Formats: sequence, C-alpha cells, structure tokens
Amino acid sequence: MRSVLKLVWANIIHHKGSFKGIIFLMMILTFSFAGTVSNNDDLNAALDRCFSENEFGDLLIEISDELFTDDMRSYLESSEHIEKISYENGLRLLSMIRAGGREIDTPVYLYAYHSGIRVFNEKADGYLESTAPAAGEIYLPYKMKSLPGIEIGGTIELCAKGSYSESFTIKGFIEDPIYGSVIISDANCYISTDEFDRLASEKTDSITDERKDIIRQTDIHIHISDGTAPAELKKQVSRESDIIDYSFFSATKEHIRNYTELVSKIGTRGVYAYTALMIVIVLIVMHNSISSSIDMEYTSLGILRSQGFTVRQIRLVYIIQYIAALVIGAVLGLIAAIPICHVLIGMWMNITGILTSRAVSFVKCGVLCVCIILISLVFVAAATAKISKISPVRAISGGAEDVYFDSRLNIGIKRPLPIFLALRQITSHIGGYIGMTVIVTLMVFFVMTLFSLISGFDPDMIIPDIGSDITVKTSAVNFDEVPDIEDTIRGYDPDAEIKISSSEFMTVDDEQFRVQMLTDEKATVGRLPEYDNEILVTKTFAEQNGTGIGDTIELGYRGEKHGFIITGYYSNMMNLGMVLTVPKSGIEKMGIDSISGMEITLSDASKRDTIINALNDKYHDDLEASETPESATFDSMKNLMSILMDSLSYTMYAITAVFAIVVVNMVCRREFIRERSDIGIYKSQGFTVSALRSGFAMRFAITSFAGAVVGDLLSAAASKPLIMAMLNLIGIDDFTISLNVFPFLVPAVAAVLFYLSAYAASGRIRTVEVRELITE
Repeated sequence: MRSVLKLVWANIIHHKGSFKGIIFLMMILTFSFAGTVSNNDDLNAALDRCFSENEFGDLLIEISDELFTDDMRSYLESSEHIEKISYENGLRLLSMIRAGGREIDTPVYLYAYHSGIRVFNEKADGYLESTAPAAGEIYLPYKMKSLPGIEIGGTIELCAKGSYSESFTIKGFIEDPIYGSVIISDANCYISTDEFDRLASEKTDSITDERKDIIRQTDIHIHISDGTAPAELKKQVSRESDIIDYSFFSATKEHIRNYTELVSKIGTRGVYAYTALMIVIVLIVMHNSISSSIDMEYTSLGILRSQGFTVRQIRLVYIIQYIAALVIGAVLGLIAAIPICHVLIGMWMNITGILTSRAVSFVKCGVLCVCIILISLVFVAAATAKISKISPVRAISGGAEDVYFDSRLNIGIKRPLPIFLALRQITSHIGGYIGMTVIVTLMVFFVMTLFSLISGFDPDMIIPDIGSDITVKTSAVNFDEVPDIEDTIRGYDPDAEIKISSSEFMTVDDEQFRVQMLTDEKATVGRLPEYDNEILVTKTFAEQNGTGIGDTIELGYRGEKHGFIITGYYSNMMNLGMVLTVPKSGIEKMGIDSISGMEITLSDASKRDTIINALNDKYHDDLEASETPESATFDSMKNLMSILMDSLSYTMYAITAVFAIVVVNMVCRREFIRERSDIGIYKSQGFTVSALRSGFAMRFAITSFAGAVVGDLLSAAASKPLIMAMLNLIGIDDFTISLNVFPFLVPAVAAVLFYLSAYAASGRIRTVEVRELITE
C-alpha cells in the first residue's frame, strides 16, 4: 500500500494542474448547494420552534364569534381525534390601516399581547427582552418594516365605526410564524390587553351590519392526538360540521409552513437542477482527464506493470488521487460556505420574517458530498477500466494501435488551413472533444433556461398592478345598488371602466378555497363560465384535486351547497393558484348579495376628485371612495422578489462563468500535453507559434459553437417544462418565453469566448522545441 501511496503523491505532483482543477470544481459545487440546503434546514428548525413556542395547532380555524355556535364547539371538543383545543380572541380589521398619511393595503388582525411573542432587536439578528405594549402602542410583524411610513415610534391609524379615530404608536417588530412571509398579505399585530378589550367591546361591528370595520373573531388551534393527518381531519370536520363553511379561513400547519417556505423551495428546485448539471460536467471532465492521462502515459503504465504493479493497484492510484481531490474540494467548499451562508441566509429573512440560525448544515451537506463522491467513484472506476489492457509488451510500442487510431476520420487538409487542421485534430481525438461539446451544451442549456426565466418573469404576473384611478371600499353595497352607483359615476364620465369585486372562502369538496366573482379573467383552456352553475378553475387546482373540464365540484358557503361544472382553466397566483371564479349569478346563488369593492378607471382623469366627492357625499354610509394609492405592500413585495431573482441569477451566472473558465483551462492543458509531439512536428514544418495557437484555439471555437447550437435547441425544447416545474409551486400554470435575438447570438458568443480562452491557455506552445522529437 505504501508504494501505491507514493505513486499517488508522484502523480499528484506530476499532474497538479488537473488535481487543483478538480478541487476547485468540487469546491464551487459544494458551496453552491450548501447555501440552499442550509437555509432550508435553518428555516424548518426555526418554524418548528415558533410553532412550539406559540402552541400553534395542527389545524387553524378563524371564524366570527357570532358564527361560532355551541354545536360547532361541542363537535370539536367531542372528536376522538383531537387532543387539545386552544382558543384565541382576535379582531379582524376590514378597513385598511393608515401610516404616514397613506393607506397600507395589508389586512390586519389585532390580538392581545401574551408571553412568548418574540420582538426583534434593531439589526433583526436577535431578540429583545419582550415587554407588553403600553396603552396606545402596537407590535407589527417584521415584514411591515419595509413599508413607507412604518417605523418604530411612528403612528398607524385604524378605522372603527366609520372613522380613523384609533391611533397606535409602533413599539417594535415581531416574529410572526403564521402570516410573517411577504408573500402573504395579512398581518397579525399585538396591542395591550386593556386596549384589545376596549376595542372589542366598544368599536366592533356585527357580521350582519351593512358597514363593517372591525369584526370579533376566534382563532381555534386544534391539536391532533392519534396521528390523523391534519388535511384528513380538516376534510372530516368539513363533512361533519358547518364550522369550515362558516369560517373566514382555515389551514393546516403544513399549509402555513408551505407559504413561509415557498420562495425558498422555488430557489431550491433551481439550485438542485444547477447542481445536477455541474455534477455531470465534473464527471465528464474527470472521465476525459483520466482517459487521456492513461493514453498519454501508456508506456509508463506498462513499465509499472513490468515492475510487479497489478492492474488493481494502478487503478487504485487514480481512484485515490481523484477521490482525494473531491474530498479536499468538498471540505474547502463547506468552509467557504460558512461566511456565504451567513450573508445569504440572512437575506431570506426579508422574505420569511423568521430569524434563523444562519448555520451551515454540515451533516446534510456532508452526506450530499459523500453521494457525489460515490457517484464520481463509479465514473473513475469506469474510466480506468482500460488499464486492464496494458501489458509490458504492448507498452513497448506505446499502445499505438489503441491510442493513435481511435476513430480517426480521413479529412483532407485544405484552405483555410487553420480550420481544416482544427477539424483534423478534432476527429483524431474525437472522444475528448465530444466531452467538451457535451459540457458546452449543458452550460448553454442552463444559461438559456435561466435567461428565459429572468426575461419572462415579471412580478406583475404574481402581484398584478391595480391600475385604476379610484378605489371604492365597501362591505355594505348590495348587487341591486350597484347600477345606481354606476349611473352616478357615468354621469361624470360616461366612458369610465368599472370593475366590481366580490369573493369569499368557500368549501370545495371538503376543502376551503377562495371563490371570486368573474370580472376580466381570460380562459387559457376552455371557456369562461356563463351560467350560475359554471365555474372557472386554475390548472393547479384541477391537477391537485383530480378534476378537469366538464367535471362537477360542490361549493359550500354558510349553509348553501351547490354543484358547479368546470368550463375552463385560467391563471391566478393568489393563494398559490387555489382560486376559483364564478359569474355574478353564481356568487348570488351561494347566498352572497354584496360586493367587496370597486376599481374605477376613468377616461378623463380630471374628473377623479369630482367623482370621489360625489360618491362619498351620496353614499357616505355605505362606501368609501378614494384615489387609488400606490400599493406600498405590493410594491415592497415586488421589489424584494426582483432583488431576490437578480441576486440568484447573477450569482449563478458568475459561478457558471468561473466554472467554465476552470473547465476550459483544464481541457486545454490536457489537450496541449496530449498534442505536444504534434505541435513539435508542426513547428518542424515551419508553422509559426501564432498560427499554431490560432489552430489550437480554433478547435475549441468549433467545439463550443456546435455545443452551443445543441444547447440552444435543447433549451427551446425543455426550458419551459423545467421553468413550469418551479413556478407551479406558486400557482403559475402558464409561462411565456419571449423570443429575442439572444439565443441566436449565444453560439457566436460561446465560440469567441472559448477561442480567446483557449488562445490564452495555448501560450505554452512557445516552450515546445523541435529537438524534443529527437529524444522521444
């Protein structure tokens, strides 16, 4: 074994360039996935802690106090599947809060402060000693910190009994495991117990009132005792009781967790695909490196056989050498991941609102590294199989029959000389250049897929702009009153566009989803619903519920149950794509007789103030009209998503560029060593160094051009399905890849870059002397 280790060391010294290259590639590979894996583990652990500290149940139901009956309570408390039920009183604000003189379009729920609430320090990298808010103070979730007008010491105003008469001073920002993610618009806020009791007793409205600003609600946390799946229990409760039907909202713990982890999971899918691609590239590079090394050292290996080294020992030399490089690269990658994870994982807090440890998951990352090394071991073993053909006798001739005439094609040498010489060299060593072509193909495919995602991804398709001039908020306008309001608006602007909205959570085959009234949606498949028994669903909903066009689903809402026929699919990201749309007649059929708001787009913007004043004067008891404000919440979410997408894409572009440079350098170095004798022959025939370097670089330009073309074609065929596999997580079931000139430029750009890289790497051609041929 000692002699094998000596050979390993000698081989590393002799081929230190390849050894360092594999180390560097493995290091890049390791810290590329370490950040994502560690972030997922840290976030998962942090959510477990939050749920435990807040005694969050396996199933959450939010329901109006007035609709929560004794029969519902008795049913829950008598269930054999339920171990414990905890109740928390809350106040649901139906009007938007104000801060800094503008409305904040974040639905807010108020709760009385209790122990266990975690308050962030100023840098949001730790917690303060939590203290109860005094009268007139409020704690907001961390995600609201980025909104304009929201800061510690600032003031927010709440609408109660028709006026913004309640104000609170922001005391700090808290960790909210339920609605803390920025992709959830709702927010749980905490005030003092005395203030909560005062508002609950003096400022709340009845669920039956025409005008409602604050509604009392009960949050029911259900803890399961016998291992029943929360989703199954929710379905059972929906079948056997009306509580889900009458609730504002219901969700399992896993549903809440999925919302918080959603963006992280999307990034994870992308990084895992990227990691798999890089693993394939590393394996190809290793295989080519080993194969060419054996070819070039045929005689030396034959001498080792003559000295008593067995085939197994020689193969073990290669295996130890490359596995050592992979292990060193993995260790260095994990070390490099420590500061990188601290920064990157910290950035995710702006999305999740949850403080994580920012630690590297050494165990899981280590296991992944071991898996990569084991896969590499198989490839190293396969690449060294040809050593079994080496014998001392055949080594005398250098194994010429096996090496120099493998797949040589008879291509004539014509003008332009550099191109045909390059083609001749490529066909003489076709195996190595095929590997290079595959590498370029994979890299171009990834870059093109990433480019397609970035160029086609628009935050507006997730969070669409309202785009109206006037917003009308109401919970007291019935459908039969809408024509009179429309007449008032068109009395000032006959061409005004008026969009009416109405939506509620309803049960759908024992699950709860948001159902909204049809406005300007467009069917991507099938047609829009026209009759009161027809419904439009997202493709995501259809796939997850095993339904399709023509099938019938049952909607339930506060005692009303009716069947609806699916007429088509459409795209809607709200609630992760779990949103259904019915016509106005369908909404009325379910017992909903009021609208939730209006969006008015004027043909004459100068009439805006006049129409606002007219609506508020005439219908002041029923609605509130105002200029549509810029959506601070949605703008903040879009900005965070854009920053996240840009950061992720630029990071991957940079890593890919570095990865490509290392690979090209390794392959060029290997080909230069392989062709050193050929270069000497060319020099003896009068070729200049400049011409030889150009010819050497031309081979890589041709190879990269071919690989880029294949990568382009592969991207055109497979990019959209891969992108959709990521975006389906957030309910986007359609994605359009915009066509532009970039795909056509990629092959030319790749050829130029590889030509320049290879030309730079070929500088050692100057060191080749013709007299080397004599000694050989």
